[in-house]
Amino acid sequence: MFDIFLDTTRLLNKKETELQVAYWWTTWNARNHFLLKKEKLDALFSVAKAKAVVEAYRKFKRTEHQQLEISNMEKPKQWKPPPENWCKVNVDDVIDHQSQRAGLGVVIRNDKGDVVAAAIKPSSFNGDVPFAEAEAIEWGMQVAKRAGITVVILESYCQAAIDLANNKKGSKTEIFLVISEINERRKEFQEVKFQHTLRSGNANAHTLAKLAVKDSESVVWLGNIPAQVMCLFSLQ
Repeated sequence: MFDIFLDTTRLLNKKETELQVAYWWTTWNARNHFLLKKEKLDALFSVAKAKAVVEAYRKFKRTEHQQLEISNMEKPKQWKPPPENWCKVNVDDVIDHQSQRAGLGVVIRNDKGDVVAAAIKPSSFNGDVPFAEAEAIEWGMQVAKRAGITVVILESYCQAAIDLANNKKGSKTEIFLVISEINERRKEFQEVKFQHTLRSGNANAHTLAKLAVKDSESVVWLGNIPAQVMCLFSLQ
């Protein structure tokens, strides 16, 4: 009997095989019911039960697949090192709407993941988040230049600011000057790339930006980063 089952299974697709397995199971269940309880189950009832079993199984698999997709979507993005001989500049801003202040944070790491520079800068907030993030990008380029870096990837969580830096769309009047400065600073590097990252991949720059919004002065750390600053960084 098992050989017959295997032979027929080879001729069926996945859905037909699932239904066949259910039919065989309900048939076997009906046989046992008859042998043990001396009651004969209605054939149509067995067929309906087999279909119900298959539908319940398929519903469970769909739910499991959807949960897996949601889990993958929600999985935090980790910071990834740049290509060999490149440095990655992560920038971020934090806004204090009550005081109308912005804090800019910059963290620069090499291809080994070592922090080679970091910086904070307080700024005023004009009500436009992409403007503040564009300022953070331009500030990150300044710090990278001071650190003697010539090939960089700049990452920001703000897609609008990245699109402006990549000249993918026209800038608003109020941030035209910042975008112009970014374009001018491109000339100071051999290669520059601007790319988007999720907030979870930008955690260290965000930490510094929170410091900056409470500070009154800009600070740049090059080379040996103070221990009290390094301890603020999350492991990514």
